[in-house]
Amino acid sequence: MHKLVGAILLAAALAGCATESDPGWTSDAHAMAWDRAVQECTQRTQSTSGPGYEECMASLGWTRPQH
Repeated sequence: MHKLVGAILLAAALAGCATESDPGWTSDAHAMAWDRAVQECTQRTQSTSGPGYEECMASLGWTRPQH
């Protein structure tokens, strides 16, 4: 029973992490928390898109796959 509860809690935690960012963004192991990164880069660039914003996000561990 304890293993089942642990598995459910782990799955819930992982699901929460997976939905923190906007679709298309991925993070590395040392990335700043999504909300903090967005706030920081929005303040730095006065925008939420564009090359400067994406460079800022990349400097904080968040990148978008290039198509």
